[in-house]
Amino acid sequence: MRVASEIALRFYLTIGFVALLGLLALGATSTDAAIRRLGGNWQRLHRIVYGIGLLATFHFFIQSKADVYEPTLMAGLFILLMLLRLAHWRGFPLASPLVLGSIAVLAALATAAVEFAWYGLATGVPPGRVLAANLQFAFSIRPAWWVLATGLGAAAAAAARSQLRTPDAGQRGRRAARATA
Repeated sequence: MRVASEIALRFYLTIGFVALLGLLALGATSTDAAIRRLGGNWQRLHRIVYGIGLLATFHFFIQSKADVYEPTLMAGLFILLMLLRLAHWRGFPLASPLVLGSIAVLAALATAAVEFAWYGLATGVPPGRVLAANLQFAFSIRPAWWVLATGLGAAAAAAARSQLRTPDAGQRGRRAARATA
């Protein structure tokens, strides 16, 4: 009873508990039998994972109080993944380094905006100080830069993979014919 009253009284615990219940529902319905039983409703149910991700990120922010370095980093990585998901859904080629690089830049800017908004709204820190912290590398690298590096790393890996890709059988055949001629 005490645990339930604590969850109800503390907003960050309520948010976290709702996210936990959602994850439990998704876990319980992820068996082959549950997928068969739910049919087309399974995918509709499992789309709540996006909302759960938002709740979990918000929970992380509000329970962290003043130092939101880690929540901002996790929010940025969540944004990066959601932008990748959106690009896939819209039909963009995710093997393209240009698409991945663009997503990395957008995610990094969104991460900086999240940090800016959190500090501005929750703590009243002047916006100029947040911007200065994001551009100052003397103390630590801010989360937006880590998100950018992660996204650009994926773009670089895609570029390297496209350079190392083996030619298909038709190209090998044409090369072999040219070599013997």
